[in-house]
Amino acid sequence: MRELIDVRDFIQANYTPYEDDASFLTGPTDRTRAVRAKVGSLFLEDRARGILDVDVTTPRRSPRMRPVGSAGTAN
Repeated sequence: MRELIDVRDFIQANYTPYEDDASFLTGPTDRTRAVRAKVGSLFLEDRARGILDVDVTTPRRSPRMRPVGSAGTAN
């Protein structure tokens, strides 16, 4: 059993600096721009009125997630 994890050593052993330029980067997709526009307007409304709405009583779950123990998931 391992008693100590040396994070600095792990990083030093596994880090490779990227020294090229950023030409591989691309701009945002249409979907990202649409989300930003919607969220941006909500931020403006939130700043003007305060918190828009918070429901602290209803648990939320991603539609892709199933409860632990459901068919097709690991326990």
